Amino acid sequence: MSVRQLRRTFASPFVITLAAIPAACMVQSAPPRAGNPNQMTPGPSVAQPQPTDPNGPPSDPNGMPQRPVEVGPTTPPPTVISNPPRPTGAVKATTESHWTVMKQGDKCQAFVKVSCPPNAMCNPPPPRAYACTPEITPTTPLKIVQYVGAEFCQVETAPMECPPNVMCNPPPPTRVACPQ
Repeated sequence: MSVRQLRRTFASPFVITLAAIPAACMVQSAPPRAGNPNQMTPGPSVAQPQPTDPNGPPSDPNGMPQRPVEVGPTTPPPTVISNPPRPTGAVKATTESHWTVMKQGDKCQAFVKVSCPPNAMCNPPPPRAYACTPEITPTTPLKIVQYVGAEFCQVETAPMECPPNVMCNPPPPTRVACPQ
């Protein structure tokens, strides 16, 4: 018997395909923007040989054909809004609010109506400045209300007193600016 035995299995094949690697690893980058002095622009590092056939496909320094560069449509950069604008529509009230506007001297102030529980001390918010109108006098304050779900304020009117068995038609509400 021989000291050496015959090999009955073979090693698995190890094949490298170098021809496909340059085409698979090509990465395209966007060209640098003009006008930015802080950005470096790449210069030619190796002299590229010019193809002899102007109609033939371009090739890299190793003589391998390159794929043509596809240029797509350029889009302008998106506009960034850093601070969104205020909402344009009025906000609907979630609670009913009442104010009394009084004239003191030549200025008007709006006092918010606050209801406090019995035997409790209340600390209402301070009055707010309000634009004076001809209906506001030192003797007749203006009552303003904003109802739940309303987008505007209106003058609060007293309930109408109609004679018995007669239908009354109240006047339309008078819109006014809400105290802010």
